[in-house]
Amino acid sequence: MPLKPDRLERLGKYHLDWKEISKVSLAISIILVPPFVFGSPIIIPITLFLLVTGTYFVLSDFSIPIHHFLFLLIGLAILTPPIEFSSSLPAVRFEEIIIYMFFPLILILNYGQLSLSKPARAFIKIYCAFILFAVISTFYGYFALNVPPSVRDLFEIITYLKYLLIFLTLHTFRIEPKRITPILYFILITIMISGTFGILQYFGVFNLDSITGPYYLQDRIHLINNRLTATYKNPNTYSAILVTGHLIALGLFFYEDRRKQKTLLLFSIALLAVFILFAASRTMIAAYLLVTVIMILIGASKAGYSKLQIISLITVLGISFLIAVSFISYRIIVRLESGLDIFSDESFAMRILAWYLNLQLFFQSPILGWGAAKAIHTTVVDNEFILILRRYGIIGLTIFAGIYLQPMFTAFKNLKSDSKLIFLFTSIILTTIITFILAGLTNTLFHNMQVMDFWFVLLSLYFIVTGSTKYSETDDT
Repeated sequence: MPLKPDRLERLGKYHLDWKEISKVSLAISIILVPPFVFGSPIIIPITLFLLVTGTYFVLSDFSIPIHHFLFLLIGLAILTPPIEFSSSLPAVRFEEIIIYMFFPLILILNYGQLSLSKPARAFIKIYCAFILFAVISTFYGYFALNVPPSVRDLFEIITYLKYLLIFLTLHTFRIEPKRITPILYFILITIMISGTFGILQYFGVFNLDSITGPYYLQDRIHLINNRLTATYKNPNTYSAILVTGHLIALGLFFYEDRRKQKTLLLFSIALLAVFILFAASRTMIAAYLLVTVIMILIGASKAGYSKLQIISLITVLGISFLIAVSFISYRIIVRLESGLDIFSDESFAMRILAWYLNLQLFFQSPILGWGAAKAIHTTVVDNEFILILRRYGIIGLTIFAGIYLQPMFTAFKNLKSDSKLIFLFTSIILTTIITFILAGLTNTLFHNMQVMDFWFVLLSLYFIVTGSTKYSETDDT
């Protein structure tokens, strides 16, 4: 939100002034929140959240540094469970409350500061085309295929618009170059906290499995002592986040010159390997191995490592990964081994069946798809691309591919950058996109709000960093 001249001089341009917006949000909260939460156990975390944030605003004179605001969004996206206000409404996440309540107003008030680089504008065009086609496919399903209209279809479009809102709003922010690496470190630390919490949860330490499981896992509570889920509902989805954390740690390892930080990052990499094995996603373990090699080849060459050093590093990480296997349970080892024979694996057989059934639906409307059609079609497909194909047809899938490919091609170009900061962020984004694409073969990350809220914040930051010369002119951490 724009600062008044006197407050701008005192606080600087890298802050959001929340004095007026806090008054509006308080009034909205007083009116809307009590009917939903009173009599519900969820009132405790909501009250604590309001107390902590309210105290922070008061102590900071209702001004929050932008990087602190991003810390809040990222932390909520990774660590908190969804909130169910009513059985008739979809569950809402804490960061979504902030996004829906504040981002439209921030975007309107800061619109004059909206600055989009050429790659960012290209991404926006592709993403807007996808939203438009999703709307067209949905109405085509209603009128041509007799799909019953559903409010859940509307919420699907609203969710797509929310990601656009995140992207545009963050592009009105002015983020100091020296804050970028701390943001990456914060993401890594948050993922490490999530993983540690998950291990305690997995083994039932402090009875966390029974206390926290219903909030995070809901109807999948049976998984809590079988596979690592931590602060997510699906272990396969969570594995993609763990691999992202691993890539950030590995990227920072090549970026850092300080020995102490390198040592801590190696410890993080080793611990994340244990977390990934406990999550036991076979697809993500394969992706982990692939993107690790890619990241090492990219980062080590930029850091000036010799071929012998690169081979030695890959060998050390490989040995560390094998050592990490000794920490996991026999049940997880059996699950991982079953992935070596996919044709006799029950889980894979169920996926093949789901893919077959959804492809049959796709063939009935191959060009425009059925739309979301949540009133008649399942969301359990276990393949991002088949789900998009069924919903939005060949045209929709082609546009959707651009949502990943356009940032990937942008990242390829930025690998030539002489800036260490841009190169660091580029290597992380490039390998994370590869991870997400591979995850899409057996999962649906794009339709997971917890993942995408975080991803669109990270992707927006990447376009901001690579779209301004001030980030290429400094490598200040």
